[in-house]
Amino acid sequence: MMYRRLLRLYGRGLDALDRGTSAVCALLLAAVVALTGSEILARSIFAQSSVAMVDLALQLAIVMYFIGYLSLLNRNQDIMVDYFYVRFPPSARRIIDLVTAIAVVGFFVVLLVKSIALFRLGLRFPHPVFPVPNAVIVSPALLGSIGGVLVALRKLFDTLDAQFGSSD
Repeated sequence: MMYRRLLRLYGRGLDALDRGTSAVCALLLAAVVALTGSEILARSIFAQSSVAMVDLALQLAIVMYFIGYLSLLNRNQDIMVDYFYVRFPPSARRIIDLVTAIAVVGFFVVLLVKSIALFRLGLRFPHPVFPVPNAVIVSPALLGSIGGVLVALRKLFDTLDAQFGSSD
């Protein structure tokens, strides 16, 4: 059916995005480790701390978290509690799957709405350390919530297709 082709294409696009974000996360992790190591050495050798270096490492770690979680969610590698789940009958598991998929979409939609509001508010104020608007610091949450909605919709569509779709 046509919708299954679109669903596969949508999934392939998210999988490609997943591979790209995984590479970005690896680079961000290397940068965070290098910045944190440099900060520790500077503090040990020169007895001085760099607020900018610490803040930059923190901001990069936040970006890494938000885009890295999307990769975990897309690959079904987030936390799962199968101990109880497998003890339910198949009909109850299907209901749990559907309710969970809807709840995850709802969560990411709320996160997106709040992130947009926070981003717009941040445009008015400067960042306390860097010469950028504070909205730049909120952008990982905004990007993560956009990606979260996309991945959660894929999971919802997959769940709906598995439960109500006819086999080809």
